[in-house]
Amino acid sequence: MSEPVQRGQVREYIAGSTRHRVLIVSGLEANQTEAVQPVGLSIVRVDRDLGVYAVRMVDSDPLPGAVVLASHPVRLLRTGIGHNLGFACEQTMSYVEYAMREFFELP
Repeated sequence: MSEPVQRGQVREYIAGSTRHRVLIVSGLEANQTEAVQPVGLSIVRVDRDLGVYAVRMVDSDPLPGAVVLASHPVRLLRTGIGHNLGFACEQTMSYVEYAMREFFELP
């Protein structure tokens, strides 16, 4: 991984022989500390509504129409984090943060 991981990035993530897309949601300090694994949310492509904990990406996002699963946080091994596909827009990040607060029952 050549460039640093940043909150709001949509990245490829390779685990074994499978390739995933993830939205980085961990903060700056965690992302800059090599000893700490960044946290990402799975991104999937589905046609149906997945409920309040799923946020559909908008046209200005790197993967328009894909769905971010706020209920599926994943600790990412740095060796598996791949290509940066771009940043999620402010609107999408706001909805993701709301969905995560609801899922984890935070104020």
